[in-house]
Amino acid sequence: MCHVGRRCEPFAPGYSERSRIVRRAARVTVVGESLVDLLWRKGEDQPRAVAGGSPANVAVGLRRLGREVTLVTTRGDDPPGELVRARVEEAGLEVRWMPSSGSTTVALAHLDDSGAARYEFLASWAPDELSVPADTAVIHTGSLAVVLDPGARRVLELCGRQREEGVSVAADLNVRPAVQPDRERYRAAVRRLAAVTDVLKASDEDLGWLYPGQSPERSARRLLAEGPRLVAVTLG
Repeated sequence: MCHVGRRCEPFAPGYSERSRIVRRAARVTVVGESLVDLLWRKGEDQPRAVAGGSPANVAVGLRRLGREVTLVTTRGDDPPGELVRARVEEAGLEVRWMPSSGSTTVALAHLDDSGAARYEFLASWAPDELSVPADTAVIHTGSLAVVLDPGARRVLELCGRQREEGVSVAADLNVRPAVQPDRERYRAAVRRLAAVTDVLKASDEDLGWLYPGQSPERSARRLLAEGPRLVAVTLG
């Protein structure tokens, strides 16, 4: 993994005492989609349904590590939504189900012999509102939740407000061109996200699609110029 960052004081000028208290808190609040992956492996007759979603997976991982974590997400009143609900309950996650007019997102993942996936999405991310626990120290988001409107606008507004109050914001790009194939519009969404985050994570594959022909380090520095304190790139 490579990191591109800037020097910074532990607390920026203007941070209140409340900000310091919030930073000492333990809770990570993950904001973003829960979905069902239909995993269709080459040579098999039918797909296998697995509840997931990048933000939901982060929340489950943090819970397994013993962290205080809350997942802020949506699900539809449909069979995929029931699969999502069962999975997070099994993981023992604290979940805030946000009201939404949308259905549960379903992703069809075509898996090749190596396990690499090509995605197609029946996607919906339309929370009517977003709220986080008062003791949130870090917000994590990314993936479809910062690209698909109307939910993406609400996520960015939430991150901006929380960051102003001293909460740290981290995001994983997890680029999915299948939900937004227009490269320029995807880049614009990424720039808006970078402007409200402290830590931004991307893979070299993410950056290769966003900025073809550029090295991961050069692409990371482009993102760093938009406002994060740290950009981390996974290689391979």
